Amino acid sequence: MALCNAKGWQVIVGIEPDKVENIDDIKKLEGHLKPAFKFQSLPARNAACPCGSGKQYKRCCGKQ
Repeated sequence: MALCNAKGWQVIVGIEPDKVENIDDIKKLEGHLKPAFKFQSLPARNAACPCGSGKQYKRCCGKQ
C-alpha cells in the first residue's frame, strides 16, 4: 500500500486471509515482470531465411 501511495497509484485493497498475497499487478506496473510473449516480426520475402538454410525466406519457411 505504501508503494502505491508513493507512486500516486489508486488501488483497491481486499484482504483474503485464506489466500497467498499476489503482487504481480504491482510488479507489472513497476516494469519488473517481462511480458508473457514478445512479438517477432517476419523477415522480408527476399531476405535470408532465419532457419539458417541459406535460401530466401519466400522459398523456404515463407511457403507455409
